[in-house]
Amino acid sequence: MPEPPFIIPGQTGNREETGLVSWTVPWYVESLDDIFSVGYEPPLAGLIEVSRRWSQIEGAGVQVDITYEGYVGDDIENEPAQYEWDASFRQEKLNFHPDWLAIKEIYEGNYDAESGNITFSEVLSKENSKLSGNNQKKQKNPLFGIDDFYVFHTVFRITYISEDVPQDVLSAIGTIVEELPGGFATPTGRDWLVMPPKITERGGVYEVTEQLLLSPLGGGWPPQVYNLIEFN
Repeated sequence: MPEPPFIIPGQTGNREETGLVSWTVPWYVESLDDIFSVGYEPPLAGLIEVSRRWSQIEGAGVQVDITYEGYVGDDIENEPAQYEWDASFRQEKLNFHPDWLAIKEIYEGNYDAESGNITFSEVLSKENSKLSGNNQKKQKNPLFGIDDFYVFHTVFRITYISEDVPQDVLSAIGTIVEELPGGFATPTGRDWLVMPPKITERGGVYEVTEQLLLSPLGGGWPPQVYNLIEFN
């Protein structure tokens, strides 16, 4: 066995879809006093140390795991982006439904603006019961006890790496776009609001995640409101 410090078997690493490389190298040293004396030469050009962890080995020395990250190559601008369609349902109060006025009238709803409560009668009046084709007696109100509904909530993310913080991504905050990259469809009658991006430095390069928020049911984002958002 060579004299410590030395690299021990068990190196691990990965290359992400965006081209970002992570590499962890385990070292063996004699004591805790030596944990910062090793590993300052990265295994590949372009990688930078981002963390080191250590653990004592009972009856022996110390294992130091050093992780490097970065971009290995010379064509970062042509590395692919990673797309994520993050969709879910979210509950909203019925008074935010685009057809709330019609719902309120037909199903005899009541909205208390002070408390925010929405209530419906247990049975429909005889006039509204005719909607069901039965005008002989009052009908049970299908919205009795309901005060919210599910809406389709979607955030679309585009993740890639860059040598610098892209200023055009920051200046786009609050703008509205109608189409997505990568062949992803936009629901009819809706568009996307550009949200603030997530930007993280990872080993000398920047991981950028652009985020777009799908407009609510009933139409696109009103540019009269969102064009006022500015990044200073």
